[in-house]
Amino acid sequence: MDKLINEKSVTKIENLENEIAELKKRYADDDQKQMNNIKEREKMSNDEWITPKWIIDKLGPFDLDPCAHSQQPWPTATRMISLPQDGLTVPWEGRVWLNPPYSRGSPPVWLRLMVEHNHGTALINASINSHWFHDLVFNCASALLFQYGRISFCAPAGTAAGSPRYDTVIAAYGMQDAARLMIYSNDTKGRLIMLDIN
Repeated sequence: MDKLINEKSVTKIENLENEIAELKKRYADDDQKQMNNIKEREKMSNDEWITPKWIIDKLGPFDLDPCAHSQQPWPTATRMISLPQDGLTVPWEGRVWLNPPYSRGSPPVWLRLMVEHNHGTALINASINSHWFHDLVFNCASALLFQYGRISFCAPAGTAAGSPRYDTVIAAYGMQDAARLMIYSNDTKGRLIMLDIN
């Protein structure tokens, strides 16, 4: 009896293994596509998100991008600084595009320089409850655009890499950038807020 149960169990296990192998074959292409998407997203998920070209095209041109992605597929500015260079230590000149690293504590470091420079546009996470957002964005930016929906950022190949897990906002510093953001807002869903800065 035990021998019969063991033989039946072995047969069931073998049948299950065969079914699993067939399913793996059948869905191998889909799995590979999903894995490629996951790998692209993992590359982007921690700190650096490549700005979609259409945003740069509509808001540009820019003179400097102090924190460009090292594998940037299109120009974001005339001068692009990426690692291993440190965009915090180079002189900021002209109109600046800023899509800073999103890791904890990083945006305020970059935004302090943007506030001092006061001539550029930043794409940042909308951390409206944080101290740095109140101090460096609400109290210093000239205009804010909260877009409807999340921006789909790009992978180094120029393909879609997904969205970060938090919302973003585009902040203009200086009246020239506020005017450009106002024009941009006419072509996009969202809410433009002009700030009264003394």
